[in-house]
Amino acid sequence: MRVRGLFEDIHLSQPRRGVRANVSRLLRPAVLWIFLGVLKPLNLLLRPLSTKSALVLTPNSPLNRGDEAVCKVVIDFLSRLDFRSEIILESPDGGDVFEGVTVVGAKGSLYKLSRFRFSCKLLLHMFGKWVTLILATDVLDGKYDPEITHRKLTAVYLSQLLGIRTQVIGACVTTPLDARIADKLSYYLQGAKIFARDFVSFNFFQRQGFRDAEYVADPAFLLKAESSQWTRPIEKWIEGHRAKGNVVIGINVSTFALGKSMGHGNVSELVFEERLRKLAMNTDRLLSELGISLIYLPHVFLPYDSDIDTHSKIVGLFRGKQNGCVLNIIDRLHSWELRQVVSRLDALVASRMHLAISGLSMQVPTLCIAYSSKYEGMLNHFDLGDSIIHLRELDNNEWYFYDKVEWFLSMREEIKEKISSQLATVCQRAALNFSCLHKE
Repeated sequence: MRVRGLFEDIHLSQPRRGVRANVSRLLRPAVLWIFLGVLKPLNLLLRPLSTKSALVLTPNSPLNRGDEAVCKVVIDFLSRLDFRSEIILESPDGGDVFEGVTVVGAKGSLYKLSRFRFSCKLLLHMFGKWVTLILATDVLDGKYDPEITHRKLTAVYLSQLLGIRTQVIGACVTTPLDARIADKLSYYLQGAKIFARDFVSFNFFQRQGFRDAEYVADPAFLLKAESSQWTRPIEKWIEGHRAKGNVVIGINVSTFALGKSMGHGNVSELVFEERLRKLAMNTDRLLSELGISLIYLPHVFLPYDSDIDTHSKIVGLFRGKQNGCVLNIIDRLHSWELRQVVSRLDALVASRMHLAISGLSMQVPTLCIAYSSKYEGMLNHFDLGDSIIHLRELDNNEWYFYDKVEWFLSMREEIKEKISSQLATVCQRAALNFSCLHKE
């Protein structure tokens, strides 16, 4: 994919050629630096006279409840401080957005199609207020969506050129990382305050010269659980099955975990369907032999990546009699509602990282179905490196999922003790994402 940058190309594609491209490449830096040579001193001069505010840019989707959770935490945190905040959510997928968020609907419109409007928005904050720009980010190496990653980095770079104090919270990179991409990250993020959400990412930023980078945890650990009219029937179902002596387990399976991703590294349709079949077969056996009840918890509702669709396919492949021990949720619960449901579970098996964070933050024993190295970074906060599985192993061992879940259930109490012993420390690390705001 070729993504055209505001200042240069981030991704490793062929450069543009021709007279126009060469003239643009020569003139653009000169014009920018003359322009910024006037604006930046004015910004520094007006800062002491302005009120505190935060412009939060998050080019993600509320249909991904992980994005929603981080955004909600940022809103709640800023509301407790003396900050006037504005949150702009670039949402190419639409969705139900909570109060306090401005939505830009068309894909790329905030950075790509309306750069002039974006620049004016930054200038408005720059001259009227003391500004802290926060980018709620996820993976920064472009592995999952290079275009979104590109727009995040472009916003960071432009903000710093305008003299706006810039913080990148929840920063994460996956390994191994191409050296050239690492250099691009370092160039675009230079001068920004980096808050790395796991130790692997923290070490990466330290090696790249970000000596003031801080080791934190994902901001979503701070999200509060909230009950609602939608969660109460589910909570009642859980209590009913627990009263029968069943262990109630929440489960989430994503297409990523089964081998599909956003345009690269995809397995064939045949392999994908075979993994689905084996997963359903393993789950059938768990239900019949271990005396458990299952709740399928959807966490992402994107048109091209829907947990509801994946779960329905798995449940449709069951062959045994479930006796009402399976609940397949098809409602779009919000992240705080999902956290409330998770808090009532005996255990959680999750392939969505922010759903796993809900389990850990509620002290529920959690087993991660991983598809990238970011899960290891999260679990290392709790010394739970063994609480991770990869569904690709089903290709070689058809009972792999059953064996891992059986082991996991036998270790529930030990896992819960580890979570409980580390949770307070992890929440303190999560709060460090906002430490600079206290100093303003």
